[in-house]
Amino acid sequence: MKVKAMATGNIQYCCSYLSTEKRTLQRFLGQAYICLRQPHKSKRYYRFYLPVKAFKKILGNSSGWFQLKIYIEDVGAFVINRKIEGKSLGIFVPKSLEKHINPDRRYRIYLLEAIEIADTIERHVTIDYKNNRAFIDVPLWFLNRLGIPKRRMILKAILEYDNGKRKITFTTYKGKGHATFQLPVAKRYPHKVVVRGVSQYSIKDFVNDFEKLKPKRYSNIKLVYDDGLKLIVDGFYIKPLSYEVGTRTHKVFLKLKLGRESKPVTIYVLNSGEEIEVYRILGSKYFPLETMKIGDKDLVVAYRDKRTKKCHISFAPIVDLKVDNNAAIQIIGDVKIVNSTDEEIVMDVTLNSIKWSNFLAEMLKRIKEWYMGKRSTNYHYYIAKFGEDIILEFLVKYMKCVLLRRNNHPSEHGPDLEVYDSSCRRMIIEVKTTTSLESLNQALREAVEQARGRIKYYHKYSVIAAAVYVSKTENKCKIILRKIYN
Repeated sequence: MKVKAMATGNIQYCCSYLSTEKRTLQRFLGQAYICLRQPHKSKRYYRFYLPVKAFKKILGNSSGWFQLKIYIEDVGAFVINRKIEGKSLGIFVPKSLEKHINPDRRYRIYLLEAIEIADTIERHVTIDYKNNRAFIDVPLWFLNRLGIPKRRMILKAILEYDNGKRKITFTTYKGKGHATFQLPVAKRYPHKVVVRGVSQYSIKDFVNDFEKLKPKRYSNIKLVYDDGLKLIVDGFYIKPLSYEVGTRTHKVFLKLKLGRESKPVTIYVLNSGEEIEVYRILGSKYFPLETMKIGDKDLVVAYRDKRTKKCHISFAPIVDLKVDNNAAIQIIGDVKIVNSTDEEIVMDVTLNSIKWSNFLAEMLKRIKEWYMGKRSTNYHYYIAKFGEDIILEFLVKYMKCVLLRRNNHPSEHGPDLEVYDSSCRRMIIEVKTTTSLESLNQALREAVEQARGRIKYYHKYSVIAAAVYVSKTENKCKIILRKIYN
C-alpha cells in the first residue's frame, strides 16, 4: 500500500537512477535525538543515528545501496542514498529542515520508501555550445556505491546514449566530491546519458588497451608493465627515462621520454577507448608517428609533418638495449662485403642458426605438402618472405632505414618494400630469393626487370633490385643489391 508522506518541510531529491526494486511502506524505525555538530566555525549540521538492524528488519538481510525516504515526526521528509551496513547508520538532516528541529526532543522516525540502487545511473548533460563540449557529473555517493577509493586517480566511464550507442570517456578524479566526465566530441549531444559503469584505470589497463587497439603499422612496437614500464621495439627492451599518465579532454594519454637525458625523444600515446594515436612531440607541436625501428644502437623514429606532408627521421641513442627473449630472434649475424661499387653491393651474410634451421624445416615441409597436392602451402611465397625479412633487417640495422610499407601478400599490388633511408629519402626495393646458388644471377635479372617496371610509377624515388641466395647446407646467404636508374 502506498502511503502519502506526512511532510511539513521540503523533500530533497537526489539524482535519477535505474532501480531494480521499489518498496513503498511506512514502518517505524525507532526514536532518536537529533544532535547539532559543529566541527568548524563555518561548518555545522544536524545528525542522528539509527541501528542497522532496524532497517534490515524491514528490508531483509540486503546489504546493498538504497535510496531511502525518511520521515521525522513534526519535522518533514527527505531522501538519502546510503549503503545498509555496519552496526549503526549516521543520517544527516537537510538544511531546509533544520529550523523545525528541537535538540532537546526525542523524535519518532519512519521509513516511507526504499528503492534498491543498481550499478547504473542516469545523468543530465551540461553542454558548452560556445566551445562545443559536453559534461556530466557522477555524484560521490554513486562512486562510493562502486567502491571507488578517495584518492587521486584516473577513472574510466562507459556511457550509453543515442538508442544504445556506447562510448568510453576518461577523467582525472581528485579524490573528493563528484567526478566530472567530458563526452566525446559530437555534432549533436544528448540531453541525458546512462552511466553503465565507472572503474579505476591504471597503467596496466593502458598497456592492455595499446595491444588491442594499436594500428597494424605499429605491430613491431609493444608496451609491457613488469617491474616498471618498458617499451619493446623489434624485440628489444627499452626502458624509458620517465613516463607520465594523465587525461586530456575525454581521452587518456601516456607520455614517454626515450634515449638520453641530453637528447631525449618524447613519444605521446593517446587512447580514446576506441583507437590508439601515437605522436612525436617537438617543442609544443605534435607530429603523427609513422613507425619506430631499432638501428645500430639507436632508436629510429619516423614522423610526418601534416603541413608539408613530408616524413622526418630522428635518432635516439639507447644506452641499455636488452633483447626480449619472447620476441623474434634477429636473423642476420656477421656481414662481409665482397664487392662494392656505386651501382652494386655484394655481401656474404651469416644467419642466426636457430632462424635458419627453422626456415629450412618449414620450407621442406611445405615443399613436401605441395607435391602431395596441398597447393595452399605456397612454399615459394614462404621462401620469398624469408628473403624479404633478411633484406629488411639489413636495411634497418646497417643503413638505418625505416619501413614505410611492405607487400605482405602475393595478390597485393606494389613493390615488396618501401622504406625511408637515414636522409629521409624514399626507397623502393624489389626482392627475389632462391635456394640455389646457380639461380642467383637469374633471380637478380628478374628483380632488375621488376624494379625497372616500377620506375615509371616511382620515378621520384630510389629504386633498388635485391637478390638473396639462402644456403640449404649451412647458415649462410649471399645478398646482391643493385641500384636502378631511369
